[in-house]
Amino acid sequence: METASLLRVERILMFAFPVIAVVIGLARVIPAYGRLQYAESQLTEQRKLLHENQERLNALLAYPHKSPERAVAPATADEPIDFLVYLARLARESNIDLISFNESAPPATPAVSGSGGAASTTSEGGSTSAEASKGVREAVVNLNVEGTYASILRYISRLERGERIVAVSNLQITPKSYPRLGASFSVTRFVFEAVAPVS
Repeated sequence: METASLLRVERILMFAFPVIAVVIGLARVIPAYGRLQYAESQLTEQRKLLHENQERLNALLAYPHKSPERAVAPATADEPIDFLVYLARLARESNIDLISFNESAPPATPAVSGSGGAASTTSEGGSTSAEASKGVREAVVNLNVEGTYASILRYISRLERGERIVAVSNLQITPKSYPRLGASFSVTRFVFEAVAPVS
């Protein structure tokens, strides 16, 4: 009788030990797995932050090296389209949505001082028209974009440090569905008109 009871207990323990070992193992593994997942998410965030900082550093290093040929573009018929393509490319690279845009009327060119205001005489005796003295003028486009705070900041930073000389103004931020925001602002670029002097 005692032998049969011992055998029964031994069989129960034989089956119970593996189950107990698995339960103990899971009790140790599950918290460790949770900590591992948390550490991995933190590492991903750090890598993303490092990548953004590297992009900012690259932009700062490239800032003094704007292309003279493209910093101020000629006022051709294709220039507005080329600039909008440039804006869309930077928006895509900054991970924001370009919602809408519209070109503002260029500001009035101030009158040229001088007698008569129409023409002036050069030292060689020739005359130059007032149109020739206009040179570089401003062109403004108003943008509406959507994205996270970081992506909008990255977009504006890329605009200001890009290959074209621009000025960003009238920035307004509006909340959207978290974490997205809406932003509207004006981008002023500079173009020149090659007007031949009147002889």
